[in-house]
Amino acid sequence: MDSLNEINEEIKQTLENKQLMGVINLDIAKAYDTTWRHNIIIKLNSILCQGRLLNIITNFTANRKFQVKANNHLSRKFTQENGVPHGSALSVTLFFIAINDITLNCNPPVKCNLFADDFNYWCRSYNVKTVQIFL
Repeated sequence: MDSLNEINEEIKQTLENKQLMGVINLDIAKAYDTTWRHNIIIKLNSILCQGRLLNIITNFTANRKFQVKANNHLSRKFTQENGVPHGSALSVTLFFIAINDITLNCNPPVKCNLFADDFNYWCRSYNVKTVQIFL
């Protein structure tokens, strides 16, 4: 709700100031499946400074394999090159670590927010060309 409220407040200010506003909303497709694990380990290394917890998480994300079952038949095993495991509470945290700094690349006059895998960015101005250029 915070993300939506923030955008709603921007819309109110845009209308009050008789400006124009452009908004782009992105829902990152297959967010958990495409998370770059190597990046997670690099970020965790700077946070955890090596140690057992980093080793546990590295082992948790490494050498992941999966099979597909259809009509009571199992496929061959596939290696999961990227992504974090579905259904694990730790995966949510790992995904957030991977993506949380995306908002650091948002510079004024563009504003942005992030909720899970939904990324929103917007810009407002009196000139539609300015909005288009910045977005």
